[in-house]
Amino acid sequence: MAGAADFHSSAIGEVYLHDKDHDRALAEFRTYWSLSNDARTRDPANTASLYDVANAHEKIGDALREQGDLSAASREYEQELVVARQLAAKDPSNATWQKNLATGHQRIGLTRRMQGDRDGALAAFQQCALIRAKRTAWTPRSAWPADVNEDCRRQIAELGGVPPP
Repeated sequence: MAGAADFHSSAIGEVYLHDKDHDRALAEFRTYWSLSNDARTRDPANTASLYDVANAHEKIGDALREQGDLSAASREYEQELVVARQLAAKDPSNATWQKNLATGHQRIGLTRRMQGDRDGALAAFQQCALIRAKRTAWTPRSAWPADVNEDCRRQIAELGGVPPP
């Protein structure tokens, strides 16, 4: 039943993040990560728990980014990418996993942009835009942005770059 607890912590964290209660959001997202990681450790072949670990890193990164701890947020997003790449390699046709991978690049791009690293941000947004993430690939654990590719293309244009075809 760890999956329900994982989702519960993630959902509560989202409410706290929306309300700008970053410390409580971070605590809930860390609980989400801990429960997800425990489930992954018990059953490493369980791709649902692997996805939740990647998503928990994203959520922790989001809370840290909102707190202004961009270095720590970047580390979380890098960890998200490590796990998201494993999932995407297991099944390149899985739309949710592709969106998770693209979102990892998008979050790194956002953080690098906030740090003033234009070139690093452009590179991350380019990686995001190259991943075919369907708009219809939606999961309650990763609702923003609804169209990650479009967001990355917009970010590239705002930074003066040229989005990939």
